Amino acid sequence: MKNYILLLLLLLLAVEVFPAGKTKYWIFFKDKGEIEVKYKSLSKNGDIYSLANKYLSEKSIQRRIIRLGKTSLDYSDLPVNEEYINELKKIGIKIENVSRWFNAVTAYLNEEELNEIKKFKFVDKTSEVVVFKCKDKSYNDERNSDIILQKSSSKYNYGLSLFQNQTINVPKVHDLGIEGNGVLVGLMDTGFDWKRHSSLMNLKVLREYDFIFRDSITANESVDVAGQDSHGTLCFSILAGFAPDTLIGPSFKSEFILAKTEDTRSETKIEEDNWVSAAEWMESLGVDVVSSSLGYNQFDNNIGNYTYKDMDGNTAIITKAADIAVSKGIVVVISAGNEGSTSWKYITAPADGKNVISVGAVSSNGSKASFSSIGPTYDGRIKPDVCALGVSVYHAVSGGKNFYSYSSGTSVACPLVAGVASLILSSRPDLTPFQVRDALRNTASNNSSPNNEIGWGIIDAYKALTYYGVVFSNEPKIENFSDKVKVSSYIASSYPIDQNSIKLYYSTDGKSYTSISMNQETKIDDTNSGLYSATIPKQSGTTIFYYYFSATDTKGTRKHPFNAPDKNFILNNNEIVTLPNNYILYQNYPNPFNSTTQIKFSVPNKSKVTLKIYNILGQNVKTLIDRVLEPNQYTVNWNGRDENKNICGSGLYFYCLEGEGFKEIKKMVLIK
Repeated sequence: MKNYILLLLLLLLAVEVFPAGKTKYWIFFKDKGEIEVKYKSLSKNGDIYSLANKYLSEKSIQRRIIRLGKTSLDYSDLPVNEEYINELKKIGIKIENVSRWFNAVTAYLNEEELNEIKKFKFVDKTSEVVVFKCKDKSYNDERNSDIILQKSSSKYNYGLSLFQNQTINVPKVHDLGIEGNGVLVGLMDTGFDWKRHSSLMNLKVLREYDFIFRDSITANESVDVAGQDSHGTLCFSILAGFAPDTLIGPSFKSEFILAKTEDTRSETKIEEDNWVSAAEWMESLGVDVVSSSLGYNQFDNNIGNYTYKDMDGNTAIITKAADIAVSKGIVVVISAGNEGSTSWKYITAPADGKNVISVGAVSSNGSKASFSSIGPTYDGRIKPDVCALGVSVYHAVSGGKNFYSYSSGTSVACPLVAGVASLILSSRPDLTPFQVRDALRNTASNNSSPNNEIGWGIIDAYKALTYYGVVFSNEPKIENFSDKVKVSSYIASSYPIDQNSIKLYYSTDGKSYTSISMNQETKIDDTNSGLYSATIPKQSGTTIFYYYFSATDTKGTRKHPFNAPDKNFILNNNEIVTLPNNYILYQNYPNPFNSTTQIKFSVPNKSKVTLKIYNILGQNVKTLIDRVLEPNQYTVNWNGRDENKNICGSGLYFYCLEGEGFKEIKKMVLIK
């Protein structure tokens, strides 16, 4: 009986997701209504940025300011006119996705509905949503024993993931203490079994969303086919997994947004509007890097819209969306595709994007993997941009806590490059996507003679990181002595560093700073790169020090952290505190919980903060925080009791963080 009910649910769901006799269409609107009129009026007066706070998140605004030098609000950021959407709903149209960037919505339509929609004066045009199909090339390869048995003298023991990291010089970057801190990375894939796997469960996942079934669960659900979340899990682990002695990804200290966009119920499919919606969602949350391992070689609905001629960076909607994301300050990294041995052989959308970083695959000897898609784009641009190891890459396997294996494809090379892009931005958050791409290209193995087989070649994380000059450890090392505090940081560059310029600046009030020269303790190359230290003398009654670093090479002077002295490190009672850039409310852990759960949040500046628990009726159950807080990261426990210390019943609860111009609500489940 249970099996019958489950089968019935699956059939009903299939009817809901794939309506019989209907095709999914884009419905493009002619304008955005009143807000467009206001936007144009403000544009004439040079005041369009007054709209920014209304339509952009704080994190998105900050990314644009830091990376682009301005808020950069444009027409694509304006919302779609709700009146137009409501008119479609009135005739029974169910909207699937809404796109600000393309001023469009998508919906499943039959021929009669399509003809009816075309009569609306506000509708510009319609076109079928392209559905990409992939037969993923993930397979086990024999590995040479000398590769498996190599050991690392680095800070971490990478286990069997050592070779894939060594190939692109990641351990040298980790040895500098640069591990992805402060960067928000978005991944789009089939799903993510991250909460169960030992290499992923402790990573900082801020948000996740399933664009197939419209919920916040990206791991397999009962309606998914077996293995739905396997590909996303392996890509996530290659980029950021952290299980010392077993698997370590390049950027394991970054924060993450996960989007389930690909449907494996009938091979692996992705509808382009889901990808576009995920990209817009991630941009709105302020992501810095997007990693998307597509690798599609044909289209599932046989509409004949895209051919190689359309791989010109201007045609495919999914490619346009990727380039729009780049224009808003996001580094977009895309797998080139696994079509090198097929009749197609060329890269596929959106790897043809003019501004994205498309990634090819090489084998262990550095030669192009036979399956790796080639260039050029139809308009003659070299592709792929760069390469990483794509044959026998070690990764986590979904379905358990400690399952691992090897896979091959450009889809496993892509997260390695995305991880390195995150390392670069963790040290240089001001670099534009184009500068990050140039750093990766111009320091890669084939940079002197790029071609359409491997592009600019195999990336070098250390050379790319230091391409624009001085970099510092993400977080300094602190040593406490009775009469002083020793502060150390790696300082590195590809160019000669002026030794006299390497200084630590400290203050007891955050306003007036004293400089101290830093001494080199360990040298790592001939550019004066190495570990430097200085000591801050303890002062009676002083427990808090504000401090930052500065150094100069032939590329110029750099300060750390970025925007110092306005942004500082804080030494509080001899423990380092890194100030957050924004308010952040994390998902509680564990969730669901049956006794106590932890809620973590960040406060970027001194402000009045409240953290409250509400029940499903919207009633205030418990106030956890209601006071002025200093800038810091906080963790609060909730024991499942209300204001009167009564035990709360099982069910869904909401927790809300409010700060200066910030409000966010998340869900949690209490099980007794």
